[in-house]
Amino acid sequence: MSDWIPVICQLIVLIGVIITAACALRGQKVIANQQREDMKSRNAELLAEMEKTNELANQRLEAKIDRYSEVTDEKIERLREELRDNTRLARDVPILKEQMTGVLHRLDAVEKKLDK
Repeated sequence: MSDWIPVICQLIVLIGVIITAACALRGQKVIANQQREDMKSRNAELLAEMEKTNELANQRLEAKIDRYSEVTDEKIERLREELRDNTRLARDVPILKEQMTGVLHRLDAVEKKLDK
């Protein structure tokens, strides 16, 4: 039986080493899980910050687009008014030309009378 004592002691030491290694692995697994959870939490925070930043950027961009659209609409309306004015003038030109022709004929007639 005394021959078994060193073997039993070695087995006890080996079991102790195995238990220590298992505890260390379990501890590493717990730490890894905690780090993973921390990273998930941080990623969620970063994602929320990015979404907020994107939303603010989109709001600013939409405000600029609205402002430029208003300016563009105003310019278009001014151009329409100018076009209306030019169209009215273009319609009036033949009438004015006809009236001018009539005035020139009358002036010629008056000059002929004066020359007589």
